Amino acid sequence: PKSKRKDSTDKPKVPIKKVRIEQKVKDPIRLKEQSHKAENIRREHKEFYYVQNDSNYELVVYESENKGKMKRKSLPINLMEAGEIYVRKNTELVPTILNKMPKVYHLRKHKMVLFYEESLEEISWENPRDLNKRLYRVSEISGDGRAKFKYHLEARNDDQLKTDLKEAYPEGYEKTLVTGKSKFIWQAKNPFPKLHLSPINFNFLLEGIHFTMTNLGEIKKI
Repeated sequence: PKSKRKDSTDKPKVPIKKVRIEQKVKDPIRLKEQSHKAENIRREHKEFYYVQNDSNYELVVYESENKGKMKRKSLPINLMEAGEIYVRKNTELVPTILNKMPKVYHLRKHKMVLFYEESLEEISWENPRDLNKRLYRVSEISGDGRAKFKYHLEARNDDQLKTDLKEAYPEGYEKTLVTGKSKFIWQAKNPFPKLHLSPINFNFLLEGIHFTMTNLGEIKKI
């Protein structure tokens, strides 16, 4: 018969079959109800299965203008909610009106946008150089209603970006150049690598609604 494995102290080793890991999760999603619950003591955190939301599917953006001032709100849609909406056709999760503002578009990862600072008149459609400095890609949808954007020619990861910024600014650089600037500003030489914007600063035109891009990368106004 096979003998149990022993360590240096000559004691039998006990195999570990299960481990319990504790992990802190922000804003977990309630997946489904537990089939077996404690009858005598109610423990709400043990009555449901919870899962972590690694990413969001889209932002539904609402806006209206009042006396020349633009107002915007956004509604983040996670992957589970997206399944309810687009697979099960549960449109109640996305109201057409939010805070008296109509729904105007859905913002999803990898879509391209053209930014402006204050007015659409800033965009020079016949000037490829101008368009190039305004073109960003949606890189992340945040759960708090904000979104992250990456300059369309920016291919560096955070480590490489930090290294390059240290070389360019030996006396120190703004951390928001890595985490994302909170507002778009047109710059002729060095566009911000990243943006991390609240809805009020969603001053952009959206690919597929306001413009298209050809296979050659040309931007065409719709």
